Amino acid sequence: MRVFFTHGAQVVSQPINVEIASIGHIYPDNSVCLPYVGPAQDIALEAINEQYDHLFNFSITYIFDRKLKSCVDVADNAADLVSRWYYKKRSANSIPALVFPSCTDTETYAVNQLAASHNLLMITGVATHYVLMNKTQSPTFLTVGHSSSSSYLQFYRAVIPLFNWRSVFILAVQYTGAGLSYVNIARTAVRAISSLPHQMLTVKFISEVFTATRLQQVLEQFRSISRVMLCFGRAEVVRALLIAKRAFQSLLVVRPVDFNDTLTEVRGFTTAELSRRARSEYNFSLTLTGQPLVNLISPFLAINLLGQPFLLMHVKSNLIVNLSSVTWVDNRPWPPSNEPQCGYTGRSGRCEAANSGPASSIALIVICAALGPACVIVALLRCYGYFGNTLTDQTWWLMENHIIPRASHFQGQNIIW
Repeated sequence: MRVFFTHGAQVVSQPINVEIASIGHIYPDNSVCLPYVGPAQDIALEAINEQYDHLFNFSITYIFDRKLKSCVDVADNAADLVSRWYYKKRSANSIPALVFPSCTDTETYAVNQLAASHNLLMITGVATHYVLMNKTQSPTFLTVGHSSSSSYLQFYRAVIPLFNWRSVFILAVQYTGAGLSYVNIARTAVRAISSLPHQMLTVKFISEVFTATRLQQVLEQFRSISRVMLCFGRAEVVRALLIAKRAFQSLLVVRPVDFNDTLTEVRGFTTAELSRRARSEYNFSLTLTGQPLVNLISPFLAINLLGQPFLLMHVKSNLIVNLSSVTWVDNRPWPPSNEPQCGYTGRSGRCEAANSGPASSIALIVICAALGPACVIVALLRCYGYFGNTLTDQTWWLMENHIIPRASHFQGQNIIW
């Protein structure tokens, strides 16, 4: 990633251009196609452009090929799409960045290799890849994605043997619109489970327009070969299955983590505005009821993350100007202090001085509490004559008096027996 420092003598009036490339396909067959995520990204772009008083000029270019009609096609040609934009279409005077939803982890991995080699900032909005955890291979890769097919793959590969399930029935609903991701995840689960030893796997695909009779047929087939069903579909499908067969008494729901949907304060980021933009600018019908909110928030957050303000060096006064407040972990004060209150080792004199008063008071109370009973015991012992002058009296605490040594005279010398 590039970091720019400007000297006061070199400041110019032209804004700094940041050119964002967002790759994908334009056919509305799922919730990560460009017509679906485009309105959310455009709203975020307008929001971050308003933050900087024309110091930065953020623009976005959608990179696609009409011949690429699916997520698989885009994944296979992702490197070519990015290369054509980087070397031929982008402006040489702009700061390049890659911000795109990413259909699959295969696409993410391919683009990450180019981003790492060209030192390009890369932010994915939906799909991610476990290579993100290896910063030697992903030095410029960030994500706000909520879904990783490799994560699902690892989950099913682990949970099936955990319960010793040998016969698994997979039911996937084939949606025609934004729900195509259910089929993709189902295929990921099939690959994961098929690799397990001694596993009998049955896969069934049904249309999103189903009837109770159709579900009964699926359930009869399921009951004849398995007792473990993995259902990939929306909530209404699971509900219909539970109603159709009340014998289901165990339900395990696996789903992506929900985003906090408290984005209503963002101007323009509403379901009505998203639907309007999708229809007028992308020729895509995005109904209010057909919006999986999580796949709309993710692309918005990806663009918003790129324009997130922190600190700015004022070029005239050489002072740090705080553009906006930064929320630290667990609402702790920002910024963190350079040194802990008690020092790096916890032995600072500040803490010792602060704690000396209470510590001295506690010590005095403990000493007084201990001396009081001791004085009472000594007084009682003196009262009963336990402190005599004889050796026996001085050793009153011995249990057996016959073992107490006595002093005797032997050849003019004192010997202790």
